[in-house]
Amino acid sequence: MEEIRKNKEKEELLYNRNQLQYLVDFSPAVIYSSKASGDFGATFISKNIKQQLGYTPEDFLNNSGFWVSNIHPDDSARVFKELNQLFIRDIHSHEYRFKHKNGTYKWMQDSLRLERDEKGNPKQIVGFWIDINKKKETELVSSILNKIAIKYGATNVTEKEFFKYIQKQIGRLINVSSFYISQVTSADTLTFLHIEDEVYKGKIPFNRKLGNGLSEYVIKTGKPLLLRGKEVLKFQKEKGLEIYGTTAKCWLGVPLITSGKSIGVIVCQSYTDKNMYNTAHKKLLTLIANQTSLWFDRKKQEKDLMLSEEKYRNLFQKMSEGLLFSNPKGIVEMINPEFAKLLGYTEKELIGINGYNLLVEKKFQHSVRKKISKRKQGISEQYETQLVKKSGEVIFVHINASPYYDKEGNFIGVMSIIRDITEQKIAEKLKENFTQQLENQVKERTEKLLISQYQLKEALTKEQELGKFKSRFVSTASHQFRTPMAIIHSNSE
Repeated sequence: MEEIRKNKEKEELLYNRNQLQYLVDFSPAVIYSSKASGDFGATFISKNIKQQLGYTPEDFLNNSGFWVSNIHPDDSARVFKELNQLFIRDIHSHEYRFKHKNGTYKWMQDSLRLERDEKGNPKQIVGFWIDINKKKETELVSSILNKIAIKYGATNVTEKEFFKYIQKQIGRLINVSSFYISQVTSADTLTFLHIEDEVYKGKIPFNRKLGNGLSEYVIKTGKPLLLRGKEVLKFQKEKGLEIYGTTAKCWLGVPLITSGKSIGVIVCQSYTDKNMYNTAHKKLLTLIANQTSLWFDRKKQEKDLMLSEEKYRNLFQKMSEGLLFSNPKGIVEMINPEFAKLLGYTEKELIGINGYNLLVEKKFQHSVRKKISKRKQGISEQYETQLVKKSGEVIFVHINASPYYDKEGNFIGVMSIIRDITEQKIAEKLKENFTQQLENQVKERTEKLLISQYQLKEALTKEQELGKFKSRFVSTASHQFRTPMAIIHSNSE
């Protein structure tokens, strides 16, 4: 019975040990123990190190300096400096990059505990590693995107500086020893805006005729492309693509897309390592390319705005009428040459003055000032007033005034188109005087004509009366004459 019991205990112990071994070997954490001094060589490491970093436990156990020699060079000094905290607090946790067997580096979180002997002296270190590469890459990508956003938002960064900065930031994630950014700059030209290459040592930037290479393929399709090893030449042959320069063993290109249109490409390539880049790198580079594309968007907007501003500036400068922009207080902020010429000033003399006080004729100043309230209400207006030239001469002007707003819709001033109408006013005055003279002459002649008509009518009336008198006289005389003759005639018979 005792023997049966002992065998059962052994079986249970073996089962528990196997279970524990299973948990250790297949745990996401790599468990280890190491020396507490010197090179901190490993004395035990779980088998799941193979899944994490591609090594076998023997790689660590047979080479005491293996751990030290594979820490990323940029992290090594910090790791050993921080390791002193373990001997002060007996526990410590730090993060660093460790070289994978495939040559890449992975971020690991290393949590350690110091075991001491009965006298309190360091005995050994036990701990566990956890792969935090995805977490770190996410943090790193977020940091890179943020830094790029800040960089393209800066106004004092040149194109050369910006692209160099892009390469540096991408280099925090992947190898960029052979790297370029190119853009389609015309219907038949591909411009390499930035290039740093192990093979190409020519001038930057440079242009070549837009052809049918890998870069053009990515730009045309608007999709990222990763080719490794024999895939590079095979893909080019299958697609009928041209081969430029030295063929890479690993080629990764992602499109630069602005406003839904593919305008360029970012490329990383290796001439020696066919496994330099992977699908994860393709996704990461695509994210960065999307952020970089915003810079091209901004530059296009700036160029369009500059052309627009130049167009309107030329229009502003060359208009035959005077243009004046004043702020809500009437301070002159911008004029065109024609307005300065109109008043006999230089442009410099007029900028910054109060237009109401200096330029408007005194008797009109109050009424012109009151008009600003209409502009604030969004009301445009046309009116006539008088301005005073530098010489003191007063001129008549026609003003077309409109309110002006900023992008947020805030009223910021008045834009006025000013036309000299002095000659028109003089002509109108002459016409008015001439019209008045004509009216006076017509009136005078009308009055004379009326008098003549009255006199003529009066003469005619008198003549008619005289005619009537003559008729009555003749009639009477004739009667009187016939009577004696009748008597004479009668007597003669």
